[in-house]
Amino acid sequence: MHLISLNITDLLLGLLQGTIDCNKDDDISKWDWAVLTGGVWEWQGKIVEQMRWYLPGSFDRPPRNPAKKISSGYKAHKFLSYVYGMLVGLLPGVIPDRYYKNFCLLLHGIRLILQWTITKEEAQLAHESLVVFCLKFKELYVQ
Repeated sequence: MHLISLNITDLLLGLLQGTIDCNKDDDISKWDWAVLTGGVWEWQGKIVEQMRWYLPGSFDRPPRNPAKKISSGYKAHKFLSYVYGMLVGLLPGVIPDRYYKNFCLLLHGIRLILQWTITKEEAQLAHESLVVFCLKFKELYVQ
């Protein structure tokens, strides 16, 4: 649970915000994937805050504005909702397509394995999506 809801989300958000620890020789200004900064981050936070009114009642604690609350009280369930539920609709047009497509591979695999029940075919499809995500991740982000 923590791998999916806290570790992977922390890695992704650190990359998207350009805040992840990196080599001192790495030039963060060249990271074209670091798009959740400044006004974009503030805008996304406001959108997430507004989305809470449209979520089904099964979301007992909908995510708060991540720009304000992500470092103080964002629990695993809120990270799951934000990253694997909302972020997919907030990234198009903000992040280059190659990173968005890679994110969608992760999203596809994670959503499949988080189902209450999963068929053998769905498990295989989740595995394939996650493997391709990992291979592409290395190609896209490791410099």
